[in-house]
Amino acid sequence: MVLFGSYLMGQAQTPLLEWSDDYRLQPTDFKAKAPNTGQEQSIYASCGLSYQAINVQFLFSNLNPLVHNRFNSNASWIDEGNETEALLRTAKISWDIYEVSARKLRKWMHENRAKLNFTKIDAYLQQVHNEGTTLLSEYSKSRPFGRHTDHQKQLEQKVDSLLQVYEAYCKTCKKPKKVKHKK
Repeated sequence: MVLFGSYLMGQAQTPLLEWSDDYRLQPTDFKAKAPNTGQEQSIYASCGLSYQAINVQFLFSNLNPLVHNRFNSNASWIDEGNETEALLRTAKISWDIYEVSARKLRKWMHENRAKLNFTKIDAYLQQVHNEGTTLLSEYSKSRPFGRHTDHQKQLEQKVDSLLQVYEAYCKTCKKPKKVKHKK
């Protein structure tokens, strides 16, 4: 059984594990106690988006570092056993889906920086969260989790492709340059 958790916060409050393209989740990243049901192995990965900003930052700074995609170790659990690697792979792809949402939010904030306010950001944050939740629902239909089924491979390729599309909006990327149009 795989459960995906999420949270949305307008302001980040607690330091959590930040998403990274090359970081692989480990069993030790899951700090909550698994509710060992005695049935199939299970996992719960709590991932979420947040942002920190003050109005003046919208005009003068690179907005990419203001949007966070984090994994909450204290709220996540894994029931370790024979399927641990497959479950970790599933948790990683769900976290990657949240990164796509974070990059979409960063792009939107950059494109709308002159007219941003917290109400608009929160509304768009909810929109990209809903899009990510839809993709997660689609992903959760691919069973067995983490086992390279054709459906799962297609979804993972789709997520990888989306990460590439929004590559300029990674958290550590510099602010995208304005394109100068030739006359």
